[in-house]
Amino acid sequence: EPGNSMKKFMSERNIRSVVIPGSRFMRNRLIWNHFLLANALKKEKIKLFHGLQGSIPLTCDCRAVVTIHNIQSKDSSNGFVPFLERKINGLANRAKASRFIAVSEAVKRDLVESKVDSEKIETIMHGCNEFGQTKKVLPGLVDKKFVLYVGTITLRKNIGLLLEAFANISQEFPKLLLVLAGKDLGQRQQLKFKAEQLGISEKIRFLEFVSRAELSALYTQAEFLAFPSLHEGFGLPVLEAMKCGCPVVSVRSGAVQDFGQDAVLFTENNIESFSQGLGQLVRDKDLRKSLSRKAMARAKLFSWANSAASTIRLYGEIMKQ
Repeated sequence: EPGNSMKKFMSERNIRSVVIPGSRFMRNRLIWNHFLLANALKKEKIKLFHGLQGSIPLTCDCRAVVTIHNIQSKDSSNGFVPFLERKINGLANRAKASRFIAVSEAVKRDLVESKVDSEKIETIMHGCNEFGQTKKVLPGLVDKKFVLYVGTITLRKNIGLLLEAFANISQEFPKLLLVLAGKDLGQRQQLKFKAEQLGISEKIRFLEFVSRAELSALYTQAEFLAFPSLHEGFGLPVLEAMKCGCPVVSVRSGAVQDFGQDAVLFTENNIESFSQGLGQLVRDKDLRKSLSRKAMARAKLFSWANSAASTIRLYGEIMKQ
C-alpha cells in the first residue's frame, strides 16, 4: 500500500524530509509553488529540483526537471485562478526547466506543439507493480457479469458516451451490469439522471472508494474495462487492467495507443463505434482471451523500477550540463 511504501522510503539514511508551511487550497497554491517552495530550495541549497506535479518555481535558481502528466489546456478547470496558474506554470517551466519528462509520447507531442524544444523532452512512462490477478470477489458482485469503468466520475471523462453505448447493448445482454469505480467530482447525480433517461439505472453500480486489493479484484472479475476518456496524459487504469489480464476497449486516444498497442481494442469517439466495441467484447470470448494474453505480456514492459532507472539516468545527464 502507498503509505507503507512511503514509510520505507523515508526511513532510508540518505532521505530527509522538509516541511514547507502553506495551504493546499487553490488560492494559495501559486504562492506556495513559486515563492515558499523556491525559498526552501535556496535555504536547503538544493542542486537539482524535480517538479513531480507539473511545475517549477518561477524564482528557482537551481537545475530543474519537471514531469508533465498532461497539457492542461486540453482538459482544464474553469475560472480565473486555474487559468492564471496554468499560464504561470507554463512560463516558469519553459524558463527554468533543464529537461522535461513526458509520461507518454502523446504528452511529448503536445509539449512540442506548445513550443518546448523536443531535445529537452524525455519520455518516461509510468510503471504498474501494485496490481495482479486475484481470487478475491467483491460482495454484491458475486456471480455477476459486468463491464468496468475506473476513473474519476466526471463528464469530462466522456462517461456520457459510455452510458449511451451501454444502453445500446443492454437489451441484448439484460443481465450485464456496468460498474463505475472512482471518486465523484460532483457530477454523479447528473450521470444517474442520464442513466434513468436511458432506462439503465438498475444496471449501474457506483463504487466511490476501493482499495488496491479490491480494484485488482474488480479488474480480474470484470468482463473487460471500458475506457471512453479522450484526453489522458497516460491512462493508468488501462495499464492496471492489463496487468490483471483484463481486456480493454478504449476510445482511440494517443496516450493509450502509445502503450496499449494491439493489446487494446480501439474504437472511434462516437456512440455507434463504441457500442460496437462493447458488444464485440461481450459476445466474443476468444477475443477477450486473446486481448487478456496480449495485455499481460505487454504490461510486463512497464515497471516503476524501469521508470526510476530512466529518471536517475536523466538526473545524471542534467548534473553534467
